[in-house]
Amino acid sequence: MGQLSSKTDFEWVYTEEPHATRRKQILAKYPEVKDLFGADRSMMIIVPLMFCFQMFMAWMLKDATWPFLILCTYAISGTINHSLFLAMHENSHNTVFGYSSITFGRLFGCFINLATGFPISVSFKKYHMDHHKFMGDEVYDTDIPSEFECKLFNRTITKLLWIMLNPVFYTLRPLFGNPKPITIWEIGSFLLQVAFDLMILKFFGPKSLFYIMLGTLLGIGIHPMTGHFISEHYTFFTGQQTTSYYGPLNYIAWNVGYHNEHHDFPWVSYRNLPKVAFDLMILKFFGPKSLFYIMLGTLLGIGIHPMTGHFISEHYTFFTGQQTTSYYGPLNYIAWNVGYHNEHHDFPWVSYRNLPKVTVYL
Repeated sequence: MGQLSSKTDFEWVYTEEPHATRRKQILAKYPEVKDLFGADRSMMIIVPLMFCFQMFMAWMLKDATWPFLILCTYAISGTINHSLFLAMHENSHNTVFGYSSITFGRLFGCFINLATGFPISVSFKKYHMDHHKFMGDEVYDTDIPSEFECKLFNRTITKLLWIMLNPVFYTLRPLFGNPKPITIWEIGSFLLQVAFDLMILKFFGPKSLFYIMLGTLLGIGIHPMTGHFISEHYTFFTGQQTTSYYGPLNYIAWNVGYHNEHHDFPWVSYRNLPKVAFDLMILKFFGPKSLFYIMLGTLLGIGIHPMTGHFISEHYTFFTGQQTTSYYGPLNYIAWNVGYHNEHHDFPWVSYRNLPKVTVYL
């Protein structure tokens, strides 16, 4: 059945929730982090586009063969629906509409649900707030595995099974571990989702509904996107309850990998989390003058600076009829040959090192 787990119990601590302490310390030293708080409306554009894409794919696959349908369900629907699940997570922190428009945030969450096939959003927010407030608590934090799960799935093979069944445990864990009364919003979300699923079934067919719903189950189960569930709060290092991931999957995961930063400041939107990570790192290890040097250098570097000349030379019509002008001087050595601008526009697929060769040929 595979190797037995080396750990037989949780790592117990008896201090205050760590991120509450970190938040106070960081804000006391770097109050400018507060400038990153606030709503980010970009999701109002991105999520509807993802919804339209899923509906298009569901329609395209309504008559697909089963092998091709299953492949697309795992690779495409699993990825998109997991991303939508994380969009729902982002929205649960009121970072889309802000705290002044809670109702719009709830409605937006119900909309995010539609393309996943399941009414998750309202219930998720109700329990997820406890995850932040009581992180690591064996009763209130239902985002982490229960003691029963840890004892039952304690071998390599059974842990793989647990990952496959992650959607089931993620749903049942709050109901048994910390049940709460059902709200009118949950009932409304459930009825809306059932009506939408029935519409998909009627107008697109069963294979389209299969693509949407199984994509969610696979995407939150055994799927590359699921790695963040494991990386976020498993104690890989003693005393470190939260771990961040800074890799490329953050581009489709709404930067959920910046998880220490997210728990330190849940009110910072996904687009600003990298700024928290980078700016705090510079401030902590190098000091405020270093951060000033980097930020002011960026502003001057694309403003009043000798390097900025290419912005002017490239497309200003110095000669009638000539819309693009090239520059062949020494600054190209540190400008990735952007001065070879006629050549670049003629052949955008030619790399910077080969642009001078194009000039020779011409």
